Amino acid sequence: MLGGRELIWSEDLVKELWMVAEAPWASMPKTRKPLTTNELSSMLRGFKIRSTQLKIGAINRNGYRAADFADAFERYL
Repeated sequence: MLGGRELIWSEDLVKELWMVAEAPWASMPKTRKPLTTNELSSMLRGFKIRSTQLKIGAINRNGYRAADFADAFERYL
């Protein structure tokens, strides 16, 4: 779901979204700047998806679990 990963940090997900050429993430309409982790969080809130503290390896940061997207993906994709 998340590039084949079960866990992804918010910063890494934003960077992955920037790479999608046909999507608007590289330049957000209001700011004309790239998508930020805060903007992503706000957008996902409407789908009841929230970031949480994740430990990947020895590092603990905010991120997302692939399972958190399952319901939204099932409904909207």
